[in-house]
Amino acid sequence: MTTFKEKVLELGSTTHNFPLPSYSLIGEADDTWSQLASMKVFKPASSALSLDLLDIVPSDSQPCGRTTRTFNDTEEFIDYLNHSPINGGLRSISICQKNSWASLKICQPMLESIMRKHDIMPEFLETVRCFHDKTCNVEEAFGGSSWKRCTPLRKELTFVMKYPEHNGRTDGADPWSIRQTGVYQSFDTAKKTSIWILLNPRENTVAENRTKGLLNTQDGFSDPQGQPPLLGLIVLSIYLNNWRTYMTYYEKEELRMSGIVISAVIDEKLQFSHSTLSQLRRLEARLLLLSPIFQSLIQAIHLLEAFNDSLQDYGSVSDKAQKATQEILQNYNNIAIAYSQNATFILNKIRGTAQLLSDTLNLKHQQTSQTISKNTLALNDMAVKDSATIRVITVVTLLFLPAQFIATLFGMQFFSTDSSGTSMVSSSSLWIFFAIATPFTLATFGYWKWMERKQRLKAKLDELGQKC
Repeated sequence: MTTFKEKVLELGSTTHNFPLPSYSLIGEADDTWSQLASMKVFKPASSALSLDLLDIVPSDSQPCGRTTRTFNDTEEFIDYLNHSPINGGLRSISICQKNSWASLKICQPMLESIMRKHDIMPEFLETVRCFHDKTCNVEEAFGGSSWKRCTPLRKELTFVMKYPEHNGRTDGADPWSIRQTGVYQSFDTAKKTSIWILLNPRENTVAENRTKGLLNTQDGFSDPQGQPPLLGLIVLSIYLNNWRTYMTYYEKEELRMSGIVISAVIDEKLQFSHSTLSQLRRLEARLLLLSPIFQSLIQAIHLLEAFNDSLQDYGSVSDKAQKATQEILQNYNNIAIAYSQNATFILNKIRGTAQLLSDTLNLKHQQTSQTISKNTLALNDMAVKDSATIRVITVVTLLFLPAQFIATLFGMQFFSTDSSGTSMVSSSSLWIFFAIATPFTLATFGYWKWMERKQRLKAKLDELGQKC
């Protein structure tokens, strides 16, 4: 009886039994698989796994037979691959993440088995690499690489499509999130066999459900052989127009804020502040990622066009299907270019509004500074006038102070006249006045000197603290 380990080894599910070709652009096999493991692209084999598979096998006597399975066990899945050939048919595999920041819900042996069984080009791992576990919003603008491999016997393509999607947030946060879907499609011209693989950012995506609906319809998909790059067309038709709604949302936000900025009057209170500038910068950040994403999208469309041409060159699809597909792809390419141009326009508007807002705030600050300077100058003038008044009062005080002191001194009971009224006699207790006044005077000057010294010392310590 064949053990599970032997089944895995039979399909080459270890890195040593599944080497990558020397001409592959993604490096050595051990390095590539270890990188995928370190990025947590896969789940452990013992965790909850899920893989949906649909086989369409043609028959001469009856409509195409369809087999739909969901695999949660690695051994069961590999056993199915071993005993279920699809020569002349189509196999569609759908793999998903729990959410767009989680690992794919398959383990490494499952993916290795798929790649070995169906001779999938190693560059597909670059598409898989985009679906890894993460804790922050990294690679949001990275559209991944588009890859194709065309030989007389086999045509393959793979790419990642980025698109916006409503995230359902109602707490005032950004209602849009950037998602991604991975696509792989191949056609074996010798065996007349097609392989479709769809990598989804969550369960039950629109692309997954629409693909299943198409493949499960007898009238809608009766010939699985030699199809155009239909899986890529499905993904484009579903998600491409999301970008228009996404850009319209942020353009409305820009128009709302630009209206406030343009109508501002410098002499009146402004209805915006630095927080408004921060909001504009956040809008700018949301639009900055569109340029690289649209460039990757246009490259993917060109890849689909080349794949479609290669199928027609070897007679795998009819001239009618090839031309119809080519026309659709050209239209998608034009739409992507138009979206890219619109994104550049909106981004420039946001930057212009941000610059106008910044200039307005600077002018308002300058006006406020000028007002403060004028008020300070007026206060200085008042201080100068007050200083002149105080100086006059001081002079008058100094003028009258000696006479006031003499009058006060002689007005006390320490002096009197003799009986004849011709001479003044001082009291023998006159010393008491000087004995009391002198210490108080010295104490007052001493306290003043002590406070002055204390303030100078504090100023020096503050200066030393600033230097340190």
